[in-house]
Amino acid sequence: MSSGAAKLWGMLLVASLWAWVTAEAGNIRGQVRVTGAPPAAQPTPENAGAETAEPAKTNLTGFRDFIVFIDGVTNTNSPPRFRPVTILVRRNARQEAIFSPRVLPLLIGTTVEWRNEDSVYHKFFSLSATATFEFPLCKPGDSSPPWTFDRPGRVDVFCSLYANLNSIVLVMENPWFTGTDFRNNYFIRNVPAGNYRLKVWHERLPAQTREITVPAEGEVKIDFLLNLANLPAN
Repeated sequence: MSSGAAKLWGMLLVASLWAWVTAEAGNIRGQVRVTGAPPAAQPTPENAGAETAEPAKTNLTGFRDFIVFIDGVTNTNSPPRFRPVTILVRRNARQEAIFSPRVLPLLIGTTVEWRNEDSVYHKFFSLSATATFEFPLCKPGDSSPPWTFDRPGRVDVFCSLYANLNSIVLVMENPWFTGTDFRNNYFIRNVPAGNYRLKVWHERLPAQTREITVPAEGEVKIDFLLNLANLPAN
């Protein structure tokens, strides 16, 4: 067989294998909605005799940054390659210092650096059990040392100079996760066929888990409804 023919057969083999792999994967699609109102505060000796105040209205559209993911380790094909990630520190429209993104899901083994695009110094640190670090002062225009997240879990990152500056990194055990869009829709593509636990997470709400089956092709639609009434009373 000539080298040209061998190369052609190799390309056809790779193409057929890729078609087989992708044919055994489906998509997960859905929406996250929030309903209800938080429970009323329990009476205390100080307010026991007072009239019950009208419950405060909750802005349900204000709930953002939901993360939807397949929970746990999965026996699937090799995860895709991932690149180092940069989290920016900048000023928003109200001239407040913020992390961007403020909530970041990433695959275990991902390396992150924090870049200071603010006009003042910052000092980033975490005391979380998943990742504990404290970086030197970071001047405007510079970046922190890179940090590789090698354990799954939640990591809260702060600035020791600005108490209101904080972010959350969620380190995932598999690559099948996503955030929601501005309408709280989500889409996870090319998930290997199988049975999984699909979970939705929000920093202010109890998590919710659903048992799902991903088809070998096509998609499965899973919506989540989170009820504020399930929050603990103050």
